[in-house]
Amino acid sequence: MKTKLRPLGKNLLDLEEVITEMVEVHDLQHGDVLALVKSYLDIHHPHAQEEYEDGSDVEFYYGPKRSKK
Repeated sequence: MKTKLRPLGKNLLDLEEVITEMVEVHDLQHGDVLALVKSYLDIHHPHAQEEYEDGSDVEFYYGPKRSKK
């Protein structure tokens, strides 16, 4: 059975409700929400990770600004 493709805008409206609940009800911060979403993607959708043509690895970083050396 094929799944009907919903407009991305509708997905984003659904996501808005979920993120608002995570922040306002569960008192999560940006890093908490990002870590949960990244963990879910890593486990359930590892094939969605970008692959760079030059063979370098993707780096996901959320933290204090890094000083330039």
